[in-house]
Amino acid sequence: MAEELIKIPKIAIYVGVIAVVVTFIASYFMFSYLPSQQKTSDLEEYKSALYESTLCQYSCPLTSQVFQNKTRMLPESACVESCASSFREKQKNGKSFTNQDLLGDSLVSDIENVVNTCRTDSTDFAKLETNDTKFFDCVSSGLTGLKGNYTYLN
Repeated sequence: MAEELIKIPKIAIYVGVIAVVVTFIASYFMFSYLPSQQKTSDLEEYKSALYESTLCQYSCPLTSQVFQNKTRMLPESACVESCASSFREKQKNGKSFTNQDLLGDSLVSDIENVVNTCRTDSTDFAKLETNDTKFFDCVSSGLTGLKGNYTYLN
């Protein structure tokens, strides 16, 4: 018996290799790249909502209120609640993020730094009193200044 050789044309081999490569690339795109991009988009949307809520709360009109047995100029509670509830409403999609996700860029740290710097700059340490008007104006201005540093806030 003579052995029969099966000849496969080179073009068929090339087509097969190309099909495998295209399948691999399509699989990567569908199962890795797209979910990663969606997570990034969701995270940026969350951070943007967090930023907007924080800026909103620090920009609320100040009214004279009793806080810890002292009369102080503080943001209107109805305004603060409205800002916070707006943030909560945007987050009803059930997505949650880890601290590591939120600290992937420096937005959260920058917000904290603005608040801490303004608190220090607005405090009379000799009297241990904070100038509330100066503090809230400072934070509002500082947060507005952060907007240019993060493309997803625009």
